[in-house]
This record gives sequence, C-alpha cells and structure tokens, in this order.
Amino acid sequence: MQASSSKFRSTQVLIQMSIVLLAAVAIIVWQSEYLIALYVRNQLTKVGWVVNGAILALFFFGVAKLVRLYLHYRKEELALSIFSEALKRADLQTGIDQVPDNSIIGQRIQTILDFFSARTEINHNALAASLMAQEMSRTSFVKFINNILILTGVFGTIVSLTVALIGASTAISETESMRGIDVVFHGMSTALSTTMTAILAYFLFGYFYLKLLDTQSYVLGQIEHITATALIPQYQAATRSPERILREMLSESAETFANFNKVFGEFLSANQLQGESLAKFSDVMNQNMQLLSEIRSILRTGFRLRDDNEKDF
Repeated sequence: MQASSSKFRSTQVLIQMSIVLLAAVAIIVWQSEYLIALYVRNQLTKVGWVVNGAILALFFFGVAKLVRLYLHYRKEELALSIFSEALKRADLQTGIDQVPDNSIIGQRIQTILDFFSARTEINHNALAASLMAQEMSRTSFVKFINNILILTGVFGTIVSLTVALIGASTAISETESMRGIDVVFHGMSTALSTTMTAILAYFLFGYFYLKLLDTQSYVLGQIEHITATALIPQYQAATRSPERILREMLSESAETFANFNKVFGEFLSANQLQGESLAKFSDVMNQNMQLLSEIRSILRTGFRLRDDNEKDF
C-alpha cells in the first residue's frame, strides 16, 4: 500500500505555503489603507515603485521556482514510497518494475543494473557525489534569489536616501524650500517601504528555501540509504560470496541442461517420426509390389501366357 501523499515533506511545505499566502492576502486586505498610503499615495517619484516592484517580482518568480521544485521532490518521494513498500514485502523485482524510469531512484536502479551486467564494482561514493552535484544545480537559481533579496532592500534604501539628500539640498535653497522638504519626506518614506518589503520577502523566501534544502537532503538521504542497504548488497559483483557465485553457476548450468534436454527430446521426436514415415513407406511399397504381382498374374491368365516357372513337356 502506498503512503498517503499528505505524509510527504514536500506536500507539507506546499500546504504551509498556501496558508502563508492566504494569511498575507488577509493582512493586505486588513491594512489596505495604510499600504496604499505607504506604497502609492506618498510617492512623488517612481523610485519606490521601481524598487518595490523589482523586489516583489524577484520574490514571486522565486516562489514559482520553489513550487516547481517541491512538486519535483513530491514525485521523487512518491517513487521512493513505492520502492520502500516493495522492499518491506521482500519483493525487490516488483519494486524495480513499478518505479518510474525518469525518477531519481529509477535512474539509480538502472545505473546499478548496468554495473551489475558489466560485472563492474559499484562505487557508491561516486554515485552519491554525482547525484548531489546534479540536484544542487536545480537549486542554484533560488539560492541566487535568496542571496540578493536582502540586497535589493539595501539598494532601495540607498537610492531613497539619495533622493532625500537631493530634497534636502533643494530645501536649503531659498526658492523651492517646500518642494525640497516634500522630496526629503518622500525619500525617507521610500527607504522605509523598500526596506520593509525586502525584509518581509527575504524572511518568507528564506524560510521556504531552507525547507526546500531539508526536503532535498531527505530525498537524497533516502536514496543513498536504499542504495547502501538494498541495492548494493544485491547487485555488487565484487562482494558476492563464493557460495553465491557457485549457486549462480549451478543455476545457469541447470538451465543449460534443461535447454539441452529440450533440444534432444525434439531431436528424438523427429527421429521417431522419421522412423514411422519409413515404416509407412515400406508398407506402401510392399502393397504396391503385391498389386503389381496380382496384375501380372491377371494379364498372364487373360492372354494365356506361360509362366516362367512352368516346365515344358
């Protein structure tokens, strides 16, 4: 029986992401007036829109990538569950047949079977390192987003403070003092909004990124555990005992003798059929000779011919 999908770590994290998304929507609706005033009404320039928009775009693009990776590892956890259930039933071959070929455990099984067919020693460390490098490349993009999210907040703060300094310099002048003060307030407000957006985005994204690494480590650990405890002891050519080698040789010899007996039986059957055919042919020839003798006797009687065995008087 397959494990319930709700027990998978990837499924649990996806449920958490859904709950956080609903909570974020509820907070936005609850504080909509304040957020609109902070992000929309008090913006004299487009600096805040550009920086906050870039932070949110990176955040949602990274979340979409996280969801894809969680769905990928959910598929891998399902394949591991199928194979683990087969191992619990001591039915290794059924597990091999049921595991999808494009899954990580399916590819690992095929690699070990190829090594076993070639009678090559299985290097578990090399397989584990290769798999780790392959899976780490999947998370390189989300790692990049996780590293630069907080930097975008710092960048927005620096840009906003620059705008505030420009406003301060304008306020010093005698002609546009009020305009300069407005720009100073706008720069401070933009610095606050960009910093707050970047911190919240980094906090949420960093949490789910760490949960992704935990899920990845769990899946890879399960694969290496199955490889070390179930696959290598079964298919490691170099560690097979002499008794097992002798048993395999006897099994192959018995199969060879069985095939030989089958072929020899077919040969005897063919000879028997050939003997029966020759006997039937001999009977037919005897019948034909008897018929020819009768025809000869009839012709001799009809034409009153002398028999070769009769004597002249």
